[in-house]
Amino acid sequence: YCYIPYQKYTKKTEFLEAIEKKLRTLLSEKYSNFTSKTWDGIKQFKLFPNTHYEVWMTRKQVEIALHIEAGKDKTEEIFSFLLSSKNQIKSSLGKHVKIEKWGKGWTTGKGSFWARVYERILRKDLDENFLNEVSQRMKEYIENLQPLLEEYDKLRVQLVR
Repeated sequence: YCYIPYQKYTKKTEFLEAIEKKLRTLLSEKYSNFTSKTWDGIKQFKLFPNTHYEVWMTRKQVEIALHIEAGKDKTEEIFSFLLSSKNQIKSSLGKHVKIEKWGKGWTTGKGSFWARVYERILRKDLDENFLNEVSQRMKEYIENLQPLLEEYDKLRVQLVR
């Protein structure tokens, strides 16, 4: 019998880096080649232009999301495509998942024109259980939303021809 200590993370950055390592093992080879960056409680995973998957930690909650952050027209185009797949997204990720525009640009005409598919969960202890929960959920976002982004890209290419 060998005792393996239960992993606890004392810093958000350590926890976010552990999510990246875990995700690379959970995802298929097709999606595990993402690029990533970390800062101030945020971890981004990039697989597709103008979008990224994100884990954003605050003191009380964690947002798990796909963010679309392109110019107004491109964001609108990708958002509309995802919105047309709303039933599929909610069927695969859950009825509680939100698909929305956000950023000042949509109301003021100036500033950011962003959109997102996301959910927020209560932040728990930064331990192995929570790491597994967040990593698994991000895996589900990537595996269900990335094929839609790829489908959008194929349709867009066909329309340009």
